[in-house]
Amino acid sequence: MTPFQVSTRLRGKCQRRWASTHERAVAINWSKIGAFLKHPLVLLVLGGVFTALLIPQITRQWQDRQSEKEIKRSLLEEISTSATTAIRQGISLVTACIEPSSEPAKAGESKPVCAATPATKQIRAAGGEPGENVSEVYAVLRNNWLIRRATTRSRIITYFPGLYGCWYSYERAIADYLGLVTQYPKTKKERAKDLMAYVRADFANVYSQPGVAEQGCEPLDQLPPRVQERFEELKALMHWRALDFPTSHGRFKGEYAKLGELLEIGDERIIMTVVRAHAAGFSHGIDIH
Repeated sequence: MTPFQVSTRLRGKCQRRWASTHERAVAINWSKIGAFLKHPLVLLVLGGVFTALLIPQITRQWQDRQSEKEIKRSLLEEISTSATTAIRQGISLVTACIEPSSEPAKAGESKPVCAATPATKQIRAAGGEPGENVSEVYAVLRNNWLIRRATTRSRIITYFPGLYGCWYSYERAIADYLGLVTQYPKTKKERAKDLMAYVRADFANVYSQPGVAEQGCEPLDQLPPRVQERFEELKALMHWRALDFPTSHGRFKGEYAKLGELLEIGDERIIMTVVRAHAAGFSHGIDIH
């Protein structure tokens, strides 16, 4: 055996002895650590730390999740109910509208939009009373919407601030939709023009600001396919110029109803956004169902 082979063999034996000694040392250290962790006092301390830190955090997150769900539920109900009620009452009011007398208005008075309303289901559905002036019913309807939208707006700003701009555009669109009941041609044309641009852009632009993208809302393509198809059908069927006609005109009534359904679909975007968003002020660290 050459000197080199002897040296190599001795070096290998030394390395094996060192490795064996190191492994034994590591095993001894781990056994000491294991014995330490099994000590009753150590287990008691670790249990106390877990109880003091993790359990309250998990409990808080669970409570926050339940509170957030309740806030979302009530807000979704508020958004859906308030918008749908305003739109449906507007349609009922327009449906009940009868062409007023051809006699000229008295001095100091404007010609009424519609004749005095008969005892029909439509006028009651709009929130009015038989024989009540349509303008008076409209004023109450519009004021009710302004109050409801302000209440909803305050909750959106508090819990879903990113949705505020989108909701603000939508609430203005509903107010103008209700305003189409008025008989003033110039005002009706302006409102109809803004509503047309808003719908044709699939609600993606800031209301009355064509070309300015809206932020914060889910796009229409996130809604169920059948809802998207219905939206496209209604949009293609709309005859926007008919909204310039008198409120009592049959064509105005037909287009007004279509536009109302289009706006109801627009409301679905806001609902979808609330469902998918996290409410501000709540913990979302752990997904607890």
